[in-house]
Amino acid sequence: MLINEAIDAKCDPKISYPFDEYKISKFDVKTKKSAITKEDMLKVMYIDLSQEVESVRFARDIFVFSYLSGGISFTDIANLKSENIVEGRVKYIRKKTGKEISL
Repeated sequence: MLINEAIDAKCDPKISYPFDEYKISKFDVKTKKSAITKEDMLKVMYIDLSQEVESVRFARDIFVFSYLSGGISFTDIANLKSENIVEGRVKYIRKKTGKEISL
């Protein structure tokens, strides 16, 4: 940070340093895990949507596919092509990390 460099170079007194009292580590920045239960997921999977419009059934199917695929992101699902199916596996490069995934 620029202010740290100014303090180190003795150009700015440490008294003006705004982060001594408030540190990011003081705040709980952890995201509480809130996974859907297996029982609730089964309800989603087997609910009768035959009377719903196709887009509702498709949204449910994408959600179920993501769940069964270990949480694949919507972006990665949207980028899948038939070429991503190799020897009975779904193989793709994760957009966020660039990591190769095979499931």
